[in-house]
Order: sequence, then structure tokens, then C-alpha cells
Amino acid sequence: MNEHTSAGFGRLAVVVGVLLALGIIGCQPTREPVTQDDRIAEARELSPPHESIRDLAFLAGTWVESEARTGVPYNEEHWMLPRGSSVLGMIRRIRKDGVPAFHEITSITREDQGVFLRLRHFHGKLETREGETDPSVFRLVSSRSSSVGGSAEFVAVSGTRGVARVVYTRVHDLLTLMVYFEPGRERTLDTFSYRRSPGTR
Repeated sequence: MNEHTSAGFGRLAVVVGVLLALGIIGCQPTREPVTQDDRIAEARELSPPHESIRDLAFLAGTWVESEARTGVPYNEEHWMLPRGSSVLGMIRRIRKDGVPAFHEITSITREDQGVFLRLRHFHGKLETREGETDPSVFRLVSSRSSSVGGSAEFVAVSGTRGVARVVYTRVHDLLTLMVYFEPGRERTLDTFSYRRSPGTR
């Protein structure tokens, strides 16, 4: 080994020593998988949810219809954790040929008059419904959370196209959405059953 090579190794040893001391390189501890409880705790720390929407954390995650099968239409919902005074969700319906039938963007916000759910409906290419300029609006009338899930009920305020109220109920990894229609409609109730996508546990 010549003098230049020896000096090079010496400089490298000094650099490695500094990086180890600073913790930039070296063995990193194995991290446990991030759980849904971890995400809820993180959201509360970064922007604690307001008391009036705190119970809505049960919605968080990716949900697909329990009977989703290839070649059969199905719905899928994605909900973010409550942060501050809002919750945000997205719904899409996929036709049996795989083409998106529609999308919905849903916002739940705490306001002076209460907690409101607003949604806008878009067709497959993000076209809006003809003549529709305002979102559908619902008001939260009850909510609760538990160790196994939770529930929330919203009643119609305006622009809901015959929907009287919607109720979300979660028990473990199953989420049920019940859509109740106004009296006199052709149908009175639609029920959607979802299961949590494994990737969001």
C-alpha cells in the first residue's frame, strides 16, 4: 500500500466516523407496521379534530363493496382522517366493463350552524350533472364512536335529489351505508356493504 492509498483510507475512516456519530449511517431499528390507530394519533397531534367531528374517524380508510367481483359493477369509497374541522372523502362507481360510471367528492365540515356533509357528483369524465350548480347538502344529527367502529347519521338540507338521509355504520372491518329516500319515491332504501381494503389496515 503506498502513501497516497494509506492517506485515502485514513480520510475515509474519518468521514465514516463522523457519519456514524451523527447517526446518518448505521443500523436503523426495525419499525413496527403503521396501524390505523397510529394514523389517528398522528392526525390528532398534527391537527386535532374538533370535538364535533372527532367521532367520524371510523370512516377513515379505503372501502370496497363486500361482494365486489370482476365483471360486476361496484362502489368504492376512500375517506381521510378528520383533521381540524373537516373530513374529506371520495366515492367512485365502476361499471362491469371496468369503466368509471361516476365519482363523488364529499366534504364534511364543522360550521357555526353545525356539521355539514356536502357532495358533488361527476360523471366518468368529470362532467357535472346537467343544470347542477350547487352541491347536495346534509346535516349531521348524530354520531358515535366505539372500540369496534362507529356510526353517523346525516339528514337532507338541500339539493339531495330525493334522498332524505344517509347513515354510515362501521363494525370492525365492515362498513354499511344506508341511503333513505323521501316518501313516494320508487324505492325507499339503498344499502351498500363495504369491507376495508387490506392495504389500509
